[in-house]
Amino acid sequence: MFLPGTFKSLGQPNPSGIIRAFPRNNFEILTRKSVNVLANQPAQVVLIRTSISIPAGADTYDAVSVKAAMSCHNGMLWAAVQGLTDTILTGVL
Repeated sequence: MFLPGTFKSLGQPNPSGIIRAFPRNNFEILTRKSVNVLANQPAQVVLIRTSISIPAGADTYDAVSVKAAMSCHNGMLWAAVQGLTDTILTGVL
């Protein structure tokens, strides 16, 4: 898992109370797995990347929604793994 070098924080609102820019904290999960492509050939590596981009401030102000988003995404991957695998193997959606 790759974490942001430094965590970004939410800026100060302008005099009218509006925040113009919302920096994001980006995380990446990288999975590597060796695979065989043909007999007598060197193994190759499958790379699977998951990128997570969270607006600064959401982790403290609305942590429940961040957890819900993570749960929803991981649940979708778990539930759809067979269909995703079939699509990757056959090229048919």
